[in-house]
This record gives sequence, structure tokens and C-alpha cells, in this order.
Amino acid sequence: MRTLCLAFGVSAGIGLVLSAQLPPARVVEEATKLVEEEARLFGEALADRSKVVMGQLNDAESRAIRQWDLALQGWKKENGVGGGALLSEGVLFDCLSRLHGIVTDVLKSEKAVPYFLDLAAQRPKKASKAFQAALKTDPSLTEARFRDARIRAEKDLDARKELERLSSQTGLIAYLAAMSRAETASRLNDANGAQRWYERATTLLPNAPAPRVGLAALAPGGPIPFDSLDSTDPYYSYPCVVLTDPVRAELSRRSGK
Repeated sequence: MRTLCLAFGVSAGIGLVLSAQLPPARVVEEATKLVEEEARLFGEALADRSKVVMGQLNDAESRAIRQWDLALQGWKKENGVGGGALLSEGVLFDCLSRLHGIVTDVLKSEKAVPYFLDLAAQRPKKASKAFQAALKTDPSLTEARFRDARIRAEKDLDARKELERLSSQTGLIAYLAAMSRAETASRLNDANGAQRWYERATTLLPNAPAPRVGLAALAPGGPIPFDSLDSTDPYYSYPCVVLTDPVRAELSRRSGK
């Protein structure tokens, strides 16, 4: 009995010591919640970087991108080349930034990172930087002005105003600016604005299907008369094409394609 009491006393003493060393229950609970929240955020970040990749470019497309990139490296090193090389570089980054979920090669001017999605996320900013540099060299490059504004429009009021200014003109850039302004309004949940700019795009290019598709999405109604519309809409084909004729011709000469 004495032994049992002694054992109980020792055990109780250890329990008191442990209780004295442990933090209050409230602190333990808060620390546990903090750890769980950090684990959740880490898991979400890891899942974001592990999104299913839809595919990759075929050999011919990858080769064309490499040729484009290689041509730029030599072109940009030349003296007095103007803004053409920078415009072409911006279009290349702009093009690749639209290929969501498509794995591409790392360009010469890029640094490889562990997750391709992190690399892809940098490309719109790189495109915008190249366009702005091109405009400093040659302010007449309307294509660079349009593409830079399109990239920044969702978060930048001045960029949206630039698209509106460009769409008030005529020609291909005006049409693309109106379409881009409409798409931006749609992403910002501005249905009235989106309708207005889709209608402006229709005025600029009456046979284009893209603005009619946009209007139909805003107010579903009757069928779209695709039979009477142009099957080649520049809004769908321009992202990976330099639109400025002399710059496109020089890039083609240098890249061999």
C-alpha cells in the first residue's frame, strides 16, 4: 500500500511538472489553427503548380518558336535597329502567354524555374516591358501601343482609355482594340460596356464573327448567321503574328520563316 501511494505520488508529481511546462490550452489551440491554415495554403499553392497541363507544341511549332527567338537575339544586339526587334520580342512573349496550359521551350532571354506555370505567369509582363521599350525607341509603333494596353487593361484605367482611343480610329488595330476593350469590360462584369464595344467592333468589321459571338453571349437569342460572316476573323489569328508589315517582313527574313 505504501509502495502504491509512493508510485501515485511520483506519477502525480510528474503530471504537475508536465502541466507546468505546457502552454495554456488557448495558446495550443491558436497554434494548432495557425499550423493547419499554413498547411492548407501550402497545399493550395502546390495544387496550383500541379495543374494538369493540356499539352505541348508539336515539333514544327517548337522549331518555329526557337527560330523566332534565335533571330531576336542577334537582331537586338545590332546598333540602330529601331523598335522592330523589341516589338517582335513583345509579340513572341504575348503569343506564348496566350497558350494556357501548353508547355513550351524556355526562351533565351528567360531563366528556367522549377514550375513551368511560374515561368508562363511572367510572360505577359515581359511582353508589356518589350512593347514599352519599343515605343520609347519608335513611338509610331501603334501595334506595340495596342498590345501593351490590351495586356494591362483589366487593372489599368489608362490602358482601357488607350484601347478606347485606338478603337475610335479605323483599320485592323482599331477593330482589335474594340474587341479587346469589350473582352476587358466583360471580365470586369460591365455588360453595358461590353455590348457597346462589341457593337463598335461590328461597325469596324461588319463580317467578323467574333463580336457577334460576344454579343450573343451577353444576351442569348437567335442563331448567329455564320454562313454570311467571314470565316477568317483576325481577332482569332493575330496573337502570334506581327501585324506591322515592315517588322514582320524583317523578322521573316531573319528567322527564315
